[in-house]
Amino acid sequence: MHTVKSLKKDFEKLGLLPTDTVLVHTSVKAVGPMENGVDTLIDALMSYLNEGLLLVPTHTWRQINEEKPIFNPETEQPCIGIMPEIFRHREGVKRSWHPTHSLAAYGKPSEVDIFTEGAEKFDTPAPPNGWIGHMLDRKAKVLLIGVNHNRNTFIHGIEEIVDVPDRMTIERQPLKVKVNGQVIDSPQRRHYGSTSEKYNKLYQPFLDYGVAVEGKIGDATSQLCDTVKMTEFVTYLLNQEISLFSHFEPIPESYLPKDRV
Repeated sequence: MHTVKSLKKDFEKLGLLPTDTVLVHTSVKAVGPMENGVDTLIDALMSYLNEGLLLVPTHTWRQINEEKPIFNPETEQPCIGIMPEIFRHREGVKRSWHPTHSLAAYGKPSEVDIFTEGAEKFDTPAPPNGWIGHMLDRKAKVLLIGVNHNRNTFIHGIEEIVDVPDRMTIERQPLKVKVNGQVIDSPQRRHYGSTSEKYNKLYQPFLDYGVAVEGKIGDATSQLCDTVKMTEFVTYLLNQEISLFSHFEPIPESYLPKDRV
């Protein structure tokens, strides 16, 4: 049975620091039995990162669209699992207003505001001048707990930085944000298809080239990724083949740098 104490030890072993800014993607089931269920994991993360910033995606891309164009950040449940829904209701947590790719943040209020204020003004899911850029500025990390890189939203941001063609619609869906009785226009470009499924080919190369480290959080095989190294590495690969994530073929050895860790 995993406890707050045991999970915090797992974070430490993996190399997560209490001062880190970290975006967490989680499979609660993969973690295994916990003393108080998902609350144990949330308690462990919030208390361990007592000097840092905890970011959890609270995405609603599955249900917010032209048929249901209004996003209410106070009431709309995330479409990516139970952990984000419970976390966003915790005291001190603030959710951004991006209609399809919101984040919930916990930490120093000024840092929380940087990652949440004005997100609805961007028209893409992972804007380089928005939360992606803020993570790079802080040399932040991405923690994948029991999930693969198809859940790693940060890689979408790298593709936006590189400006990979045919990743998003040209036209913007006329989405809106409803909060405090006001309705705000937030037109959004949307992702094409299932590009993220092709990101899984990065799992082993990230380990081989020191972009990420692997360990256990509870029972869950997990990766802790360095966003700066991740951006440099993925950009390098995309310069070899701009359509690398348009197919499931493995990354050719000839695309990879010569020096491994």
